[in-house]
Amino acid sequence: MLNFQEMLTPIWDSDMIYGESLMMLKDEHGVAQGRLLFPPTGPVEVWDGAYSMKYEEGVDYTVEGDIITLTSNSRIFSFTRDELYPKELIPERSFPGHGCNLLWSEGEFFLHRQIEVTYPCKKGQWEGPVPPSAKEYLPLTCQRLAKKEPFKMMVFGDSISQGYNTSRRFFAPPYQGDYGELVNECLHRHFGTIIQHINTSIAGRETNFALEYLDRLVNDYAPDLLILGFGMNDSDKEPKVFRKNIETIIDRVREKKSTTEFILVATSLPNPLWEYETPTKLAYRIAYKEELDRIVAHIPGTIVADITGIQMYMQQKKRYIDITGNHINHPNDFFHRVYAQFISGMFLQGSGS
Repeated sequence: MLNFQEMLTPIWDSDMIYGESLMMLKDEHGVAQGRLLFPPTGPVEVWDGAYSMKYEEGVDYTVEGDIITLTSNSRIFSFTRDELYPKELIPERSFPGHGCNLLWSEGEFFLHRQIEVTYPCKKGQWEGPVPPSAKEYLPLTCQRLAKKEPFKMMVFGDSISQGYNTSRRFFAPPYQGDYGELVNECLHRHFGTIIQHINTSIAGRETNFALEYLDRLVNDYAPDLLILGFGMNDSDKEPKVFRKNIETIIDRVREKKSTTEFILVATSLPNPLWEYETPTKLAYRIAYKEELDRIVAHIPGTIVADITGIQMYMQQKKRYIDITGNHINHPNDFFHRVYAQFISGMFLQGSGS
């Protein structure tokens, strides 16, 4: 099982990748493979998603370049395409997709069928987004951390921010928390600051709901740092409408507490094969990140966590099934760690990390 330092080691700035998740999928010839972000430069360690079984290279799998291939008698689980994309809809177990159906499940179903791979790699291969330094954008929070002053950090968003499909959410091994919990723990460990962590995220919600219930779910707590994690369920909104809603949230929160600072999370993306996901909705979600950047350009005390860009970069090599917890729209444990690595990384730069 990964220790906390390994979980928060950034995938873009390390010569070790810890617990990268893969789902093994058989091709038409029955060969099951998965692709890593980078080619390993040394021994590879492969565990099941629950960290209850360690697999053996040469017995369960082989590694060539960045490809892991299962042996014919491997103990590692693998899907056939017909299992992952069933020909007929399975009640309460699948969703319609574009030209296919998508197997779906909440809970630990996919997590415990994925593997987690730890391996050394050549540093400097990452060409995707990296965290900006929070010092310029969130000066009050950085000052509190540096002075070890206690403060309130709140997460307010949708089901992703609520922790679906992390293993802790479903009381399943390895019992990993969501990205907000990981960020809180990371900042506490690194800076020694006592942070009151509050999460009022609710599954299925979007920014219109956030505005309606803002006082009850945010302003009553008067947070010092507010992480806003919306966008997955906002995809029927034009980008400028989404931006206006976020700006209004910021204004109304600061009417109650003028010193609140904000981390604006550019949402992760759903399965592109999901029938609900159209080219227009995908374009909107991608454009939301640009609208959040516009907010940061004219509203001080705000910063963007570009999870959209992280996912788009990773999916140049990895399939959606490698990083999802439900095969539709929720990140798995590994991707929640990536969220936390990015958000924490904005504060750790230049802090002696």
